Amino acid sequence: MSRGIEIISEASRHIPDDLTALAPEIPWKQVRGIGNILRHEYHKTSDAIVWAVVADNLPALRVAIERILDAADRELPK
Repeated sequence: MSRGIEIISEASRHIPDDLTALAPEIPWKQVRGIGNILRHEYHKTSDAIVWAVVADNLPALRVAIERILDAADRELPK
């Protein structure tokens, strides 16, 4: 589970700022930073914290990413 969060964190670093601006409700700095915490400070994270991220934050992030992808698709030349 935490590896999946690391992958999401790393992927979020590649989303341009103009697209993350489409989802200002997402704390992008924290999304980008949690991967480092999981990789380097894993001894400080508990299963409860990881589960809270999955249960409480991933659904909103998924909706935001879908909105960003839709916007990016509209901007690409056909």
